[in-house]
Amino acid sequence: MSVPFRGAKRRDIEELITRLADHEIVVAKDGTESRRRYSPETMADFKMIVKVFMKFVRYGDTDKDTPYPDEVRWLRKTIKKSDEREKPYFTDQEAVDMVKAAKSVMKKAFIALRAEVGQSPERGSF
Repeated sequence: MSVPFRGAKRRDIEELITRLADHEIVVAKDGTESRRRYSPETMADFKMIVKVFMKFVRYGDTDKDTPYPDEVRWLRKTIKKSDEREKPYFTDQEAVDMVKAAKSVMKKAFIALRAEVGQSPERGSF
């Protein structure tokens, strides 16, 4: 952002959110630059972080009773239906049963990992 947060107006916040969404914020890592692709869930979290942070900057607290400043009141933590991640393919119990039934330690670890990250079988093979 080109201005300090204390002096930020709505257009400055809009620009920040747009730059995050358009992957214009560059992350420098080990002297190299790379653009990050943020998931819709991460973008929703960023919006809420900016909203709460601006409340703190303007009023000095983040109580529920303190209203959000006008500059960020419009931000919503919503995710479009088209951007939502698919639900886990297996229930937790099914994943546990599959881990127990797997014959090798490698397959047990692989099934447990996929169940943890919510990846369905169509995404790859065992």
